[in-house]
Amino acid sequence: MGVAAAVGVSRTPVRETLRRLHAEGLVDREANRGATVPAWREQDLEEIFERRALLEGYGAELAATRITPEEIARLRELCAGTEGYAAGQRRDRADRIAVCNAQFHEIILGARATRGTP
Repeated sequence: MGVAAAVGVSRTPVRETLRRLHAEGLVDREANRGATVPAWREQDLEEIFERRALLEGYGAELAATRITPEEIARLRELCAGTEGYAAGQRRDRADRIAVCNAQFHEIILGARATRGTP
């Protein structure tokens, strides 16, 4: 099954989309072979992580000025839970750590995004 059939559209919009993605360097196209996503270069990864570090630092700064005492208490609970799971022997500890991590970041994201400037 092709992409067009999988998403329920004709082949024309799929072709146009792939043409545009190719023009932007986001996919490689080869005649009679289709389109593929190019491999990431080491330089691309370094740039992405540098930008992410800058953005996360800025986001953490915003959250620190806007977070509530209740959210701080919940962050402490999540940190303790993560440490407990990491030190434990439960078979599902990686899953539980991932849940704590996701909740931790959701709180920080909410604090930086939903409140006005102090």
